[in-house]
Amino acid sequence: MKIRSKVNNLSQNQNVRVFVETAEKYCYFIENHRTIKTYKLLCQLVDILVTLYKYALKLPDVEMIKNHHYLEHVSDKQYTMICKRWFMGINKHKYYWMVFKPFVDNAKVKNEIVRSAIFDDLADIYRDLKNGLIEYRKGSVKNMTDAVWHWRWHFYNHWGDHLVDLLKPLKEILNKKIF
Repeated sequence: MKIRSKVNNLSQNQNVRVFVETAEKYCYFIENHRTIKTYKLLCQLVDILVTLYKYALKLPDVEMIKNHHYLEHVSDKQYTMICKRWFMGINKHKYYWMVFKPFVDNAKVKNEIVRSAIFDDLADIYRDLKNGLIEYRKGSVKNMTDAVWHWRWHFYNHWGDHLVDLLKPLKEILNKKIF
C-alpha cells in the first residue's frame, strides 16, 4: 500500500501535474512547429518556458529508485533531427552570445563569453523533458519517481541552464520584433 500511495502522491501533486502538462505542451510545440517566425508563436514558447521554470522549482525532491541518472528514450538520431529541423526553421537569429560561467570559484578559470545556439537550447530542453515524459507515462511508482528525479536533477544541472540562457535572446527578438 505504501508504494501505491507514493504514485498517487506524485500523480495527484498539483505541481507535478502542472509540470507534466507543461512539459507535454513544450514537446508538442517542438515536434509540431519548425519555426518561431510569428509574434504569437514566440509568445507561446516563452510562456511555456517560464511555466516550466516556475514548476520545475516546485518539483518534489524524490530519491531515484532505478539507480540510473540519465533516462535515454530519445535517440541521438531523433535529437539530431530536432536540431536540424529547428536550425533550418530559424532564420537570422540562430546564435547568441552569453557569459558561460557568471560566477567563478576558481581564480584560474575566467568568465567566458561563448556563442550558443537557440536550436541547440530547444533540442536539449526537449530531450531532457521527453525522456522524463516517456518514463513518467509508464505509470509505475519507480518510473514516475525516476522521471520526477530526472526532471529535477537535470533542471538544476542541464536543461534549466539552457532554458534560462534561451530566455534572453527570445526576449530580444520579442522586443525588437525581429523574426
